[in-house]
Amino acid sequence: MIICLIERQDNEELKEQSIISLCAMSVWYTHGTLIGDYAGFDLQTGPGRLLTAGLFINSQSPISGLDDIKAGKIPFNRLGILIGTSNKDFYLTEISNNQTNFYPLYSKQQLYDCLLNGTIDAAFIGSGTAQYITSNVYCNISVVGESFDQGIFAITTPKQWIYQQSLDIAILTLSVSGDLNNLQTKWFQTQLCPTSSTSTSTAMNIQALAGLFLVFAVIFSLSLLFFAWNKRLIIKNCILKLNCTKKSEVE
Repeated sequence: MIICLIERQDNEELKEQSIISLCAMSVWYTHGTLIGDYAGFDLQTGPGRLLTAGLFINSQSPISGLDDIKAGKIPFNRLGILIGTSNKDFYLTEISNNQTNFYPLYSKQQLYDCLLNGTIDAAFIGSGTAQYITSNVYCNISVVGESFDQGIFAITTPKQWIYQQSLDIAILTLSVSGDLNNLQTKWFQTQLCPTSSTSTSTAMNIQALAGLFLVFAVIFSLSLLFFAWNKRLIIKNCILKLNCTKKSEVE
C-alpha cells in the first residue's frame, strides 16, 4: 500500500492502473525484492527507492560465505576459532595476515554455546561435524556458504605392523558389504531437526531480527518523510482548502 501511495503519481507504469492492479503489483514488487528477483517494473521516486533499500536490507542474511568474512561483514572479534586446530592456521594465513583478532574457543561445546548465546556471530568447524550437529542436535544453528580448506585424512600405523593386512581386508570388506555407506547414512544423512522454519529461527536469533526490524522501521519512516516533503505544496493546499471549507460552513 505504501508503494502505491508513493509511486502512483510519478511512475508512468502505475498511473493508469486500477486500485486492485496497483495493490497486486505492489505485493509482487515487495515479494520480488525480498527474494532477490526482478519484479517487472522499477520505482522512480526517491522515497520509493529508499523503501526498496530497506526491503533489501531486511531480506539479507548477515553473511553468505567465506568471502563475506574476508570482506569484514562481521567484526573479526565476533568470529570464533578453535585453538589448536587447522582452522586457526587457515584464518591466520588466508584472512587476517597473522593477526590474532578472532574470538578464541577451546572446545566444540564452547563454540556451540557462544553461537547460541550471541557471544559470536560465526565460527569455523569441520563440514562433517557441522552437517551432523545442525541436522540432529542444534536445530537453531545453520551452515552457510561452501566448504573450504579441504584436506585428506588417512589411517596411520607403525611400519611393518603385523595387523596391516588384516586392517586392509576389514576396510575393503566394510566397503564391499555397504556397511561404510550405512554408517555415512546413519551419522551424516539422517535429520532429526525440522526442515521448515519453526518458532526458533535457524538463521538468526531474536536480537538480530529486532535489529533488522529497527533498521527497516527507520528507513520506512524516512521514506514517508521524504514523500511528504516532496508533496508538501499539495499537502499545504489540501489543508488550506479544508480550512476554507470549514470556515464557509461555520459562516
